[in-house]
Amino acid sequence: MMRLRKMIFSSLLALFVFFLIGGGKSVQAASYDNNTLTSYGIPATVVEVMMNNSMYADGKSPTQEEPNLKPTEFTVGDVTELQVVSLANRMGSYQSTANSTVADWVANGAANSVYDISPNVYAQNTEDKVTGDSGSLANKALIFDGHTLDNHYAPPFNMLMQIIASANNATTVDLTGVTSEVKDTTLAQSLISLFQTPRLSSLNTLLLGDDNLTDFKFYMMGQTVMDVTDAQNVTALDLSNNGTSQVAWGQNFPIMRQLDDLDLAGNQVATISDTLNNMLQSIVKHAGTTDMSSSSLQMSDWNTLQNIIAVLNATEGDIKLSDKSVNDIVNSQPQALNDGAVAAVFNQLNTDSIQKLLSSNNSLSEQTKTALTHKLSGKDDSGGTGGTSTAGNNVAVSGNLDFGTNSLSDLDSTFQENGSLDFTATLLPGSKLTATLASWTGQDGSFFGGIITLPNNGIFNGDINLNNTNSPVLSENKGNAPVTLTQHTLTGITLNIPEDQQTRIRATSYKTTITWHVNADQSANQN
Repeated sequence: MMRLRKMIFSSLLALFVFFLIGGGKSVQAASYDNNTLTSYGIPATVVEVMMNNSMYADGKSPTQEEPNLKPTEFTVGDVTELQVVSLANRMGSYQSTANSTVADWVANGAANSVYDISPNVYAQNTEDKVTGDSGSLANKALIFDGHTLDNHYAPPFNMLMQIIASANNATTVDLTGVTSEVKDTTLAQSLISLFQTPRLSSLNTLLLGDDNLTDFKFYMMGQTVMDVTDAQNVTALDLSNNGTSQVAWGQNFPIMRQLDDLDLAGNQVATISDTLNNMLQSIVKHAGTTDMSSSSLQMSDWNTLQNIIAVLNATEGDIKLSDKSVNDIVNSQPQALNDGAVAAVFNQLNTDSIQKLLSSNNSLSEQTKTALTHKLSGKDDSGGTGGTSTAGNNVAVSGNLDFGTNSLSDLDSTFQENGSLDFTATLLPGSKLTATLASWTGQDGSFFGGIITLPNNGIFNGDINLNNTNSPVLSENKGNAPVTLTQHTLTGITLNIPEDQQTRIRATSYKTTITWHVNADQSANQN
């Protein structure tokens, strides 16, 4: 695994907080920072879930940071210092699952007691209504629809959503399973919509899996939980396991603007509405990934078929579909897929699909047709460690890169990889070998763009700099005969972090992927 670990020491704490809040701006303590969460009527058991599963910048949960801290002592100020805010089971595996304590509390709560979802309540969650000495967190009161300050009307679930949305340092908010036991999907959507995403200036990852949100049609979603400001950079959205067969038509979800990671796994998506298509287009635009591996797309729906073919044919992005959906698409319109689309789903194709492509798609390149013919005859050229081949072109890469454990004070350094990569490639005449580097992503959801330099080593066209915005040509065969680069070992690989990316880095473990290509049909991934 290619990994850059960032470790913060006590002497660097001030510097780290400076990076976290951004721009060197000071953060003034609010008058309500010392208010405990339980003082808003939030059960201590629910607060304990947050303490056990959330994370500070040093990678520790509040429980780990202060083992003697009681849930009745956990404050709003403590929440604002969290980098990951979670109401789900999360610590240890980073695989979020619903927490039964939270889910039971929400599902068994009564309207106007535990929560309020009346139409005018959503306007009470904006920054101007929540913060400040006259805001709801200071007064412990929602003032609307006849509720006065003296009433101290403050449904605890509403207040909890306001408190979490006040966590300005949070890069990740995990609401997985919060409404998993709410049987009425409209109620579940209404409750989740009490969360005001635009208030979190540092947020880049929002997890809403297993929340029974089904079609996301509640009218307030696009103005609250699925909304963002122009200044925000939310890139990852988890909507997995929500019982979704279709995302409602005509929804405007600003959160999709910068998405490069959309998780729809566990949803048997059947149709692609205009709303979902806009999400997929954003993924393609940002060369990202969408997991629709549980999809069961309806080929009888014209919009679904045309929309999915368009994103599969795009030159960027990775749309993961189920085997059934892939082969249904090919059998419905084999002539509509280009070389890139076929390459992307190559390993999922069954015999009928291959035959359809060969007989009906005249636009495919000879290399793709040859690869399909080989696969059909059992002579599939796929193979080798971490690589694929088509009609003689191939690339295989093995080995792991690890840039070690480093300090936040050394971000201007050149980080040296002590290991190596074993590399083999064959290029047919006219073929090019290229490589792309994804953004580095942290366990806490943060990310940055780094530059990995591959030294010439007698293989490439000079030293090669890889970053998340380029795809340089490493080698090109301009001759008339195949060229084989045999088992060259790449050493001396380095990592540099541009100055404008250093403020994105947190005290956590990061990983990235290098994808190696021979023409459009070949790729090998190195993690």
